[in-house]
Amino acid sequence: MSAPTVSVVLPVYNHGPTLPEAVESVLAQTFTEWELIIVDDGSSDGSGRTAKAYADHDPRVRVVRNESNSRLGVESWESRNDGLDAASGRYAAYLDADNTWRPGYLRRMVTTLDTRPHVVLAVAQSCNHHAVDRIREHMSADLRTATATATGRAWVVYGLDRVRPDELGRSQYIDTNEMVHRMSIFEVLGERWRTRHPRAEWVNANLGGHAPWRRHNDLDLAERIIGHFGVSAVALVPEVLVDYYYASADRARTSRTLDVQAG
Repeated sequence: MSAPTVSVVLPVYNHGPTLPEAVESVLAQTFTEWELIIVDDGSSDGSGRTAKAYADHDPRVRVVRNESNSRLGVESWESRNDGLDAASGRYAAYLDADNTWRPGYLRRMVTTLDTRPHVVLAVAQSCNHHAVDRIREHMSADLRTATATATGRAWVVYGLDRVRPDELGRSQYIDTNEMVHRMSIFEVLGERWRTRHPRAEWVNANLGGHAPWRRHNDLDLAERIIGHFGVSAVALVPEVLVDYYYASADRARTSRTLDVQAG
């Protein structure tokens, strides 16, 4: 089998109920030259069994198992790097176990990188889902600007018309699930994913403190890419291709899942 174009790294820790939906969103991609590396980060809820069931079902899916959780020990590390250790694609993409991609995501992102050699990072837009009775609270406390006509009863899209480095972490954000980058960036950056943004508390304050446990190391990676390669090396894809679910969101469940026990 030829090497995949995109290596998708999906870490999971005790997200059994949502993991099938995340994996299925990768399987449903119209672009098929990918490998999915699920990093079972010491789960105890059956997530590992679910991941193995998908790997047994599709040879493009592999599982990397951490016997202990990367964030709960004396010395923490970034579990996405465990997935990158096993990756063989020329592009890297990341998906959280509780979020999903829309079917055209990888095709659109790969086309952007393939046709624009100077671009090292492609960033899509995401639809942020909240509980109906919480969305206004979240939006009023968030410094990002909602895209016109892109707000529903329980969701909102925050769009970027251009990247302004001085506003990253305040009125602008680049999320894990929205980014696809060339694997070769690490030859320049040296260090891959760090465990935490050095100003994580400041970012949380600007985003209304909605998820104070977040480490914002996705933004840290994006900022380091921009710092080394420049704003012109970032392509903003003006399409909503990602669904990001906050903890309070009413998830739209699908029946398009492998017949496995998720819990």
